[in-house]
Amino acid sequence: MAKYYVLDKRFVAGEPEPKDLEPVEPLSGPCGTRRRWLLTALLVAAALVVAEVAYAAFNVLAAEDQFRTSSLLGNLYDLVRPRSVATPVDTAVFASLQQLALVNAASYCVPTPGISNPFECESVCGFLPTFELVTTFTADGLSTSCSGYIALDHDATAPRILVVFRGSHSIADALADIDLVQTSYVAAATASDVGGVGCAGCVVHEGFYKSYMEASPVVLETVANLTAAYPDYTLVSTGHSLGGAVAVLFGVDAHGRGWAPQVVTFGEPRVGNGAFADYVDATFAGGVLQRVTHLHDPVPRVPVGLGYRHHGGELYITKGPLEPGASDIVVCDGQESAACSAGEGVIRVLEVLRAHLEYFVTLGFCSALLA
Repeated sequence: MAKYYVLDKRFVAGEPEPKDLEPVEPLSGPCGTRRRWLLTALLVAAALVVAEVAYAAFNVLAAEDQFRTSSLLGNLYDLVRPRSVATPVDTAVFASLQQLALVNAASYCVPTPGISNPFECESVCGFLPTFELVTTFTADGLSTSCSGYIALDHDATAPRILVVFRGSHSIADALADIDLVQTSYVAAATASDVGGVGCAGCVVHEGFYKSYMEASPVVLETVANLTAAYPDYTLVSTGHSLGGAVAVLFGVDAHGRGWAPQVVTFGEPRVGNGAFADYVDATFAGGVLQRVTHLHDPVPRVPVGLGYRHHGGELYITKGPLEPGASDIVVCDGQESAACSAGEGVIRVLEVLRAHLEYFVTLGFCSALLA
């Protein structure tokens, strides 16, 4: 190949005297470098996509559940995601969460096939022998729905009034989930309210708020009667998924009415903005506020943007498939710890359904799926 030399600011081919000219290397300069970097980046991106697809296909064929529902990019992220020294829950908290998971499993029998007196259903009701059904409720709106039940737990050591909100189980539930519009939140400004001034600057998910407001007349009236009749019973508000979001809204409302509820949710999505999250934390400071999340469950990580933020109280199940032990559930710091659900990063598509339904038992069905 001919060499090119600079001669009087022009390029000429040939072999002039070296003492007069200096060689110029072909393809040098920033343009060639940029092209090479771009080509390299495209090849790496294509390789990652192919590897992810191949890895996912392999895992679908694998027999072991832990591998079948994995993701290459997710595993790579797990190597670098933030970690912290986590404290596992104690055995008493673990036992309480186990039972409340059963309580939530029974909610998926409402409205059909139903729960009958004293407390019977096709699901897990037989595991709750001290329970007495008070009422079930289903409130259907144009684009939202809210179902659940209210029961008494006559356990001699820890009697409770339980308000249980069912998770997404219908088209109306799904519409409530995807309605990302926000609405102003007006708290019950009573003497027991935080600061007695309501929730300044608070906005919440409109779909969740509508769901609660449609069910609130029967729920509030029933709970008012029960708290008067059973003053020594602890009020507990609980729910899974959409039901978890509604359980938070009822819990804050109940606190404003002086009922001092405990709130325990499973797979709860973000309910409102930062002001609302702070308000919830302040409301339950010194009380029981537990937000149980699960490894690879994407629902606690939505909605995104628009200022949405979780309240605190997160208890994170670090084990993938059932069944977790007490050492698999850790206490998370703050509202959205990077060491817990909020820090997971890549959503593992193949794990979405399993991870969201597996909270001690398999939720989402009116059947006794305990493992």
